[in-house]
Formats: sequence, structure tokens, C-alpha cells
Amino acid sequence: MRKPFQLLFSLTALLVTACDRTLPAPLPATGPGDAPRNGGRLTVAANGDLATLDPAVVNGGVATSPLQLIYAGLVDYDRSGALVPSLAERFTVRADGLEVAVVLRPGSRFHDGSEVTADDVVRTFERALAKETPNPNAGFFAPLVGFEAYTTGKARHLEGVRATGRYTVSFFLSEPTPTFPFLLAMHSARPVCPGGGRTVEDRFAPCGAGPFKLPPGGWEKGQKIRLVKHEGYFRAGLPHLDEVQYLLGVPVHTQLSKFEVGDVDLLRDLRQSDALRFQTDPRWKPFGDFEAEMQMGGEAMNTELPPFNDVRVRRAVAAAIDREEIQKVRASNLSVLTQPVPHGVAGRTDKPRCQSYDPARAKALLREAGHPDGFAETIPYYVYPQSLSEGTSQILQQQLARIGIHLELRMVSFPAYMAITHRAKTAAISPQGWVADYPESGDFLEPLFHSRAINPEDSNNSAFYANPELDALLDKARTTVEPTTRAALYNQAEQRICDDAPWAFTFGFRYYDVRQPYVRGYTPHPYWFFDVTEAWLDRSARPGEGPGKLGMARPPTFGAPSNGPHPYQRWARPFATASKFPGGGVAR
Repeated sequence: MRKPFQLLFSLTALLVTACDRTLPAPLPATGPGDAPRNGGRLTVAANGDLATLDPAVVNGGVATSPLQLIYAGLVDYDRSGALVPSLAERFTVRADGLEVAVVLRPGSRFHDGSEVTADDVVRTFERALAKETPNPNAGFFAPLVGFEAYTTGKARHLEGVRATGRYTVSFFLSEPTPTFPFLLAMHSARPVCPGGGRTVEDRFAPCGAGPFKLPPGGWEKGQKIRLVKHEGYFRAGLPHLDEVQYLLGVPVHTQLSKFEVGDVDLLRDLRQSDALRFQTDPRWKPFGDFEAEMQMGGEAMNTELPPFNDVRVRRAVAAAIDREEIQKVRASNLSVLTQPVPHGVAGRTDKPRCQSYDPARAKALLREAGHPDGFAETIPYYVYPQSLSEGTSQILQQQLARIGIHLELRMVSFPAYMAITHRAKTAAISPQGWVADYPESGDFLEPLFHSRAINPEDSNNSAFYANPELDALLDKARTTVEPTTRAALYNQAEQRICDDAPWAFTFGFRYYDVRQPYVRGYTPHPYWFFDVTEAWLDRSARPGEGPGKLGMARPPTFGAPSNGPHPYQRWARPFATASKFPGGGVAR
């Protein structure tokens, strides 16, 4: 699915100050009824960009929403967060847990008009898990029979995924894995059109079986993505919209300006002051909703590099952080978090005795480690513009300075941040996070802390933390069918992670979505942002859009910045550093 965590928020104004202003009135809907209307274009915006729409290699961020609309999964999550069949008509798990059989809906069509068959599912899995595919989420599928042989190039085919009929595909597992059906909802497991081939190539034309498709010329790199209705979508009567448009590289303040005049219909990226105004304004309150808290954030400390190769130093950092102070950066969105799993994840408990603010203990740990006065050298700490970490990093810097750990904040582009902080032996400490792929603790513990998730580049385990005892606990939990026993194993694993402190956990996060009143049939999805499959527009025709198009006459934007390439979408500049600690290199 995704991901290292992206929180695309501007924090240049943390308080409601001189930038405060009165919100304009919501733009009204036109129809009195609740019957969905077909047609129209819905527009959203993001201040980031994306490099690919290939589900086999995407690792979250801005691409998550268009991927959800372009590609249909064998299974998916409904609005309550329950796993339900999607392209699958049904699926069954064998009594011993070693086979998951999926029966496809006959007649489901790809965007190119071809029928979705079991052979397409097999081809998609082999394409996504091939040795040459840089799939950051491949490790999730390690329980498949023949996974290692296929992903290392020793076998020509993936033994554990077999077409047993035109519409039937079976997944054979080397060990019982109760969470495996959830993995079939991940974007990297979603069938791609036959034109996608059996290998990942740069010239791949995004094509799936989702409710919307990418037309020729629909993606202007760095500018916008335009998706159009897939007339052959298997869910009768959906989608209602003719088009969905994503504006890319739009600064947060510009998104608000566009939203206020109807040039953007849904808003998710909000400054703290603006979010509070929407949440408290009685005119707007009916049109805003919090998303579920499925995201967490913290400070990943590279256990291979000094000074964080010493567990006492890592524990000192965890004890030096005042999480309540950080929570105030975005009081309505953040919650205090002292363990790896956020509050909204099913099965999450408070049993692990995890991290807490204790500055006296932090200083004692540094003395025990032989650094009573901390460290004279500064440690590079990378952040990217308009991210949550742009604001929290300044608070973290002050808090750690109190115990003698000095951070040098370095602003880089998002691609550079990803390259630097997920590369082995490069960044000593960095802001990181994770968003739920499926509703269980293991989704946070395995990809972030299992040694199997360590890679030289693009490593999900950005702390490069390896503990054989933890690996054994996670492996046992993954294959334990009985839910209570599995939850107890995950609690033990969390406790070990808390004690070893490869991360200092700081906050859980939930977004706040705002929509114009004419956007109907939309509520935030538990897992996917801006899933507008069932949304429809209740507004009058926009001049110049032609017959059948719904819209609203737009007032002028009063000089709002144009949607050109964002100025920070460029690679990191070289850095010179005298620090003894790694992390001052150039992104390559």
C-alpha cells in the first residue's frame, strides 16, 4: 500500500495570530433531494507530487488516492473498516490456514476492456514480486509458498499463486497467516491490465479495473492528474462522477483559497489555525469529519550509527521528549502516543509499559552511557517543507538540547528526505511514521522493526534495528490463529521494542476533511483518503463545461497563486558538515 508516512501540513502558523481571518460561507448545494446525480468533475489538491502510478512500486503519499480509484482489489474495506469482497465474488480460508481461495466476479472489466481473470491475478503477483521490482511492500507476502525462490530469481514462477480455473485463484501459504486476506486489499496486490506485462517498466501506462481510469494525456507531471469514469466498472451505478482531478504541488494556503471559491471541492491539508476555524464555525461544522486515527509518528534512531548504537542514548531521547508539548502543535489532530500502535487500530491495547517524559531519567541515562554533558557535535536532522515535522522538529530540537543532544535542522525536498532517511548508515535520527495497511498491531511492528524489513535503500525499517528475539516473537504472532494468543504475542513484541527504543514514539494522527455542501455521498474512508467512488455533485452547470457536466460558476480567485511546479520539488543540495555523526552526506 503505502508508505513512509506523509503529513502534508503547513506549520508556519502554529497559533491563531495575525493570519486569522473569517471563513467565507459554504457554497450551497442546488437540489433538495438525496437521489444521486451523475456527472461533473470533482477536484482535490495536494502540496506534494508523485513519481509513478504503478501499484507495484508506490510507497504511499500523494499516489494513494489515485491508486485507490484506478485499481480495484480482490478484496477491500467498506466504510465501517470491514474486509469485504471486491473483484472477488467470495474468498475462503482452508481449515489448516494454508490456502486462501478467491473466486472472481465473472465479467469484471479492465479499463482496456479485457476481462479480469485468474491468470491476470497470477501475472500481477509475479510482476509485483519479481526480483527486479523495487516493491517496498514485498515482505508482506513472504508467507507465500516459493516466495524466497521467486523473489531471488531462482524460480521462474511464484509457486504459491496459482490459477485453478478461469475465475479461481488460490494462494498457498508456507505457514498459517490469519492476516493474509487483508494483504489482498493492498495496492501492490491489485490486478493490472494485460498491457502492464510481467515486469515493471518505466513506460507502464496505469491501467486497472477501478472506478476511474487515466485517459491519454491525463497525467501532466508535476501539474495535475485527470481521471475519467470507467464505464465498465463492476459495481452497478458507480461511479457517479464523470471525472476526478488532482492538482499537484499546490501550497496549503493556495489550496484553501481554491476551496473557498469552489475550484477545489474537498480539503484535507489545513494549517492549524484554519482547521480550528472550520471545526468551530457552525456554518462549516456539518461538512467536516475526522478520519480514523490510523497513523503514528516518532523519531527513528539509526541503531547502526553513533550515538544511537547505544541503547542508553536511545532511551534517553525517548525520556527527554515532552509529548504533550508536541501535541499542542496540532491540538485537534494529534494525540499523545508512547507506543508503536496508534489508538484507532483494532486490537491495540495499553498493556506495554512504554515510553514517558522523564528528563531526570534522560540525563541519568546519558551519564550512564559516559556522556554526562551530552555531545558537543551537532547531528543532522532532515525535514521537508510543509510537513508536520517542519514544526515538531523545532520543539524536538529544543527538548533534546536540554540534555545535551543538539540537532541541526536541514530542509530538503521530499524525494531527498526519503532517499536520505531510508538509506543505510546515512541519517542518525529522522522523523518517521506509518499508516495502517490492515487493522492489526503487526502491520506497524513487522514493517518497521523486523530485521526482514531492512534494505540498503528505501528501507521501511529506518532504524535499521535487528533483534532476533523480536523477530521470533513477530514470526510466531503472524502464524498464530487464535486472536487472544496472537494479541498477547504482539504485546510482548511491543514491550521489547519500547525497551530497546529504536524509535521515540511521539504522536498519533488523524486528518480532518472538509467538503463543500454540494459534495454529497462522501465521508472519510477508514483506510483510503479521498475515496470518492460513491460521491456525487449537487450543483448547477458550470459555464463552458457543456451538456451533462455539473459544476458551479466560479468567482474570480483574486490573484491566488497558479498551480505551477512547486518551488521545493527539487533534489537536495550538497551539504558540508564537520559533524562526527553520519547523516551529512549528499542525496544521490
